[in-house]
Amino acid sequence: MDLSIKNLKKMYLNGQMGVNDENMEELNKIFNVINLNNGKVYNFEAENITYLKAILTNILEFQNSNMEYTFERGIIFAIFTILFLGLSSISITNLITIMTALFFGVYVSLLYSAYSIVFLLFVLYIAYHNMLYNKLIIAIFTISILVNYYLYYIFGFLDSLIMYSLCIGGMLTIIAYIYLKYRLIAKEKKLTCKMISTIFKLNLPIEDSIKYNMSICREYAKITAMLLNKAGFNDIYYFVILGHVATGLKLNGKYYVLDQRLPILSLNDWLYKVGRKQVDAYSLKFLEKNNSNESKNNETTLKITLEDIKTIYRDYDHNKNLYGELDYIEISKKLLNLLNCHPKPILNKKPDFSISLKYYIREIDDIIEYSILRMLYLAVEKKFGSNISKISNIEIIKSKDVKNELVINIWINNKN
Repeated sequence: MDLSIKNLKKMYLNGQMGVNDENMEELNKIFNVINLNNGKVYNFEAENITYLKAILTNILEFQNSNMEYTFERGIIFAIFTILFLGLSSISITNLITIMTALFFGVYVSLLYSAYSIVFLLFVLYIAYHNMLYNKLIIAIFTISILVNYYLYYIFGFLDSLIMYSLCIGGMLTIIAYIYLKYRLIAKEKKLTCKMISTIFKLNLPIEDSIKYNMSICREYAKITAMLLNKAGFNDIYYFVILGHVATGLKLNGKYYVLDQRLPILSLNDWLYKVGRKQVDAYSLKFLEKNNSNESKNNETTLKITLEDIKTIYRDYDHNKNLYGELDYIEISKKLLNLLNCHPKPILNKKPDFSISLKYYIREIDDIIEYSILRMLYLAVEKKFGSNISKISNIEIIKSKDVKNELVINIWINNKN
């Protein structure tokens, strides 16, 4: 039974997070930006640790600068879909029940629950094929909702009528909010419609994710996976929990997770961050295809499928042989060096500025430490901009007052 459920999940997730014939042109542009080796691919051995940690960190830095989580494609999309499919399910099931009763007798209409199950399977099918908001599907579902609403009105089902009215009002409010927001952003009606249509797609290509700056976790995960594959990594995974997916890889017996923003985390720390005891890990299979015979443009496309699945449990003991602890004094020195600041003695115990960052890391190695360093650098750069040269000293500490928080204390040279 458990195996059947896992196979169904894998099939469904292949429809949602698999990649089918993704054009590699946009991916190649991104890879050329983040790659430090002029297009070459490394064999990731010990002597290449500098490149390895840099390329992994660069992937997350690129996403941090060029991609933005889209609230409308996340929570608002989920709310709208629940309302729309809920009303559609009730409406279509009611209409089928009425029609079967009229044409085949009242006993056939008793199969109400069976009709509901068939509708659910149909929804899963169209979701798998990324057709949930296909124009024809929308038209059929909308007509069924309106017809059922009219029937409730005729027969005086007041409770159902009020419930329908509230749900329809909620959906119209969401549509109005989305239209007004993206009408102001896009300014052009044609572009507004295009941006709104991308919100209601379950699976976006890379080009649309970057162009319209509309991404949720599955887009981050897909782009990360494709870039890791392009860079030459082999053991690449989707780590899936309820409502979220992140990309990870296995290097030298360790699992690392790249989840939208710096820093890179060990799988153990990532599970700690998201508050889970276990995660389903799907290994990914990549297949590149050259369409030179089918297309005049000689396009190369990429296909990703989710393969083997295994459950990985959180290790509460933490393997000290794999990871060490963060040296706060040393990381402070490295950050000053990266910022090209020359430290001066701290005369005032109270810092001039403090920057707080969420910090869930308890397992450190060279890769994770480098990503932490880059996270700290970006935080300071965002705060000071071109005034970084005014920094006279930095102290990085773990917050004593707030759990899971790192604090960058900064002193500036006022004379300059």
